Order: sequence, then structure tokens, then C-alpha cells
Amino acid sequence: MTEHINGPDKPRSRFGYKKGWQSIARGGGWRMDVRRRLQQLVESPHSSDEVKTKASNLLSEAVDDRLPNASFKEARKLIKENNLFSKVAIKRAKTADVATSHAVFMACQACENLRDRTIKIGSRSERNKMLLQIAVAITVLGETQSKLLGGSDDSQR
Repeated sequence: MTEHINGPDKPRSRFGYKKGWQSIARGGGWRMDVRRRLQQLVESPHSSDEVKTKASNLLSEAVDDRLPNASFKEARKLIKENNLFSKVAIKRAKTADVATSHAVFMACQACENLRDRTIKIGSRSERNKMLLQIAVAITVLGETQSKLLGGSDDSQR
């Protein structure tokens, strides 16, 4: 339902339509605070550089807490695609970061322990078993290293 204010050519919708601009400031209780959400995307360590750049550009387009309709739609789409703001999602992301950090630390500690230790092998089957475990660990560490470096780096293997 559209209400007419000051004549039939100036409709007002629930998004604060005013001559092609949408309000991004916090409105009524049901409305999303687009400015705050875009700012969170810019500041979030979990957002990609591309998302941060898009959010910054959209924030720079704002004039008096309003965005052009096309930019407003783009901002809402960007926010919905990169929803990092629920407490559960933030907790999961932090848990994943901590788990990765601990796994890398444990792998480094295991390497240090192997360097400092004299390994005595009693039989050929024990030797083969240990070689297999080390080969699997090297493969996993190599894959992790390539992910951290941002691509595959076969020259260091």
C-alpha cells in the first residue's frame, strides 16, 4: 500500500522513499541499520578485501544518511550475502580460528620434538609404519601451507 504525500507523484514506501534515495540510518524497530552493518563489514576480520572495498564504496556514496535506490539495494544484497553478525556465526568463526591456530602450533611443536629426539626403531615394520605416518603428516602440512600462502607452491616440497 502506497500513501501519497504532497500529491500523487511523491509516494512514500516503508523504506523511506524520497526522490530516489533510501535512508540507511536506523529507523523503526523492524528496519535494518544499513550504515552500521556496512561499517561492520568494513571492520570485520572475517570479511574479504573485496567485500570491505564494496562496503567502503557504498558508505562513501551516502549523503545525509541516505543512499540512491540502486546503491541501497546493492548494500542490502551485500549485507545478506556476507552475514557475519549473528552471535552463533561469530562464535563459530572464532572457534575455527582458534582451532586452526592450535593445530598449527601443535604441528610446529611436533616437528621440534622430532628434531630433539633420538629415534630407536626395533623392527622393519615399525620403521615402515613411522615412515607412513610422517609421509601423511608432510602431505597435510604441505596442503595447509599452500592454503596459508594463498595457492599451491610445489617448489618447497
